[in-house]
Amino acid sequence: MDRIIAHVDMDAFFAACEERRRPELRGKPLVVGASPREGRGRGVVVAANYAARAFGIKSAMPIGEAWRRNPDANYVAPDHAYYSSISRSIFGDLRTSFPLEQVSIDEAYLDATACTTWDEAEAFAAAIHRRVEAVTGGLSCSVGLAPNKLVAKVASDHRKPAGTTVVRAEGVQGFLDPLAVRKVPGIGPKTNARLHEMGIETIGTLRRTERDILVGAFGTHGAYMLEAAHGRDRSSIHSEWEPHKSISEEHTFGHDTRDRRILLQSLRRMVASLEEDLARREYWFKTVALKLRFSNVDTHTRQASLGRHVADTEPARRILPRLLDGFLEDPRSVRLIGVRFGDLAYGLGQKTLTDFAHPHQVSAAA
Repeated sequence: MDRIIAHVDMDAFFAACEERRRPELRGKPLVVGASPREGRGRGVVVAANYAARAFGIKSAMPIGEAWRRNPDANYVAPDHAYYSSISRSIFGDLRTSFPLEQVSIDEAYLDATACTTWDEAEAFAAAIHRRVEAVTGGLSCSVGLAPNKLVAKVASDHRKPAGTTVVRAEGVQGFLDPLAVRKVPGIGPKTNARLHEMGIETIGTLRRTERDILVGAFGTHGAYMLEAAHGRDRSSIHSEWEPHKSISEEHTFGHDTRDRRILLQSLRRMVASLEEDLARREYWFKTVALKLRFSNVDTHTRQASLGRHVADTEPARRILPRLLDGFLEDPRSVRLIGVRFGDLAYGLGQKTLTDFAHPHQVSAAA
């Protein structure tokens, strides 16, 4: 029997939480993140509401760039304890209906197969919207209904904000084929660009590409992309959310380099991306590791412990250049660089950043 899986994704969650307790900010550009300090601030955008996104401001963007795009936006520091309390209310309520797998602070999968029919599932999706709004005092979510988790996740993003997209089993391919390949979970900017270079711009084109071509270009990830393009996903709902032991990101250079400036730029981009992941999953970390692969494929890792768990990535930003300088005593050029945050702990409390604005600082001009 076909499964019916719902993916519930809160709309601009952190920013929406701030609008909830500060109604005067609703509809105005709002950026959650580090203090912009008139364009000189360090750190990144953690979240932006839809009014701010109209200016091109998005998560993981350097906060200084956000300020340059809109210096008049309202900039607030994140309050993760507040967001976590709202998240617990939302998913605690939904957990009483069907088996639920929470995958981050603002999204979860529910196995709604017990609905038995798609019409019942659509009625349940409408109930999800009403319950989220009631529990949170006005926040909205987007819901995707599909035969598996992968398609449900793509569907939930199809009509944001506050939309519901239903993809029945017989309509999976018709739904996926016209979409851009970047809509496939796990296809990031670099893979997307490479696919475009190969003439693969839609999921339908990806589906019709020979497996050997994709595996030759992307390895096992190519095989995954082909399965995803066919809308295949057999993963089950795990009702207990188990945190990862570490999160990491890597970058392979088109040409080997020893240019410290280029290496540091890559590190900053990866830390910004990982910071967003930490915030979404409510993780704190205790260790920072730097991985380098030299031109002869010789690979080494150096690691530092922070002594205590933190959510602030500023210590990592200070440590990583020192770890890099130790590597650069080696005369070889670098082929790959990577960052890992380890010894993760979930939900230890409110994030405190010395580089953040005061929790109640709202104006960029302040």
